Amino acid sequence: MSKTIEQQLQKSRDLIQGLRRHLSELSHLDIAADQLTQMEQQLVQLEAASQECERRRAELAEHVRTTNSLLLDVKNIYAEKKKTIKNNFPQDQWSDYGVSDKR
Repeated sequence: MSKTIEQQLQKSRDLIQGLRRHLSELSHLDIAADQLTQMEQQLVQLEAASQECERRRAELAEHVRTTNSLLLDVKNIYAEKKKTIKNNFPQDQWSDYGVSDKR
């Protein structure tokens, strides 16, 4: 969970606790118990959404590592094969083998 979300959850919980302790004093300010309950439900939803986001980030990070590894492998194989063509054929034949580079 991100530090920002973690801090907001804690601050909101502290506020709800304080407001609940003084609910009778705050009724004239349109602060009601059902609003606090709704706020608590939103905190639960935020926490769950944040945890899901973290799970997906971890999953994505693994996919990115796999993709980058595959890209590196493909680049290395490409460079090796291209070098083989360049070292064994004259430049005017390179394009026949899919090598578009010029020396």
